[in-house]
Amino acid sequence: MRLNIPTGSRVLTGAPARPFQRTVIEGIARVVAETPGIVEAHLPLCLVEGVMASPAIILGCCDIFCVNCFGTLFGSGVRFFVFGEDVGSP
Repeated sequence: MRLNIPTGSRVLTGAPARPFQRTVIEGIARVVAETPGIVEAHLPLCLVEGVMASPAIILGCCDIFCVNCFGTLFGSGVRFFVFGEDVGSP
């Protein structure tokens, strides 16, 4: 699913109350580790106000072109992958 996130959107992140099972996290970690160019990855719970109907766990990956992942959250070099079917327009 591709989310269309307007500039200036409010993004809320945090730790999921029900994180993925350890085996799922380990599988995702293996895939990320085997992907050339990814230098950092996180699995936060995320809600983009006005874009997502409900929060979802996302995989945020920073590649070698991302100088500061948190300072340029939606900038060049940052890729997001959304898990779950509960993501969509309100």
